[in-house]
Amino acid sequence: MSQHVKDYLMPDEAMQMLHAQLSHGADLYRFAAGTDATDAVNVSQLNATVSSATANAVVYDSAA
Repeated sequence: MSQHVKDYLMPDEAMQMLHAQLSHGADLYRFAAGTDATDAVNVSQLNATVSSATANAVVYDSAA
């Protein structure tokens, strides 16, 4: 059984498209970026954080 949800009103009152398929898990698309500590993050936010963290990481060379 699958369910498709097309319109979802985001907190900023902008209409966003949301697609949810519930037959084999859940696929959720086009969510706004989380702002509160309890919000989920989207992949864009996660990738930006990982890139920032790895760019500033100290790398030790074990061959030295």
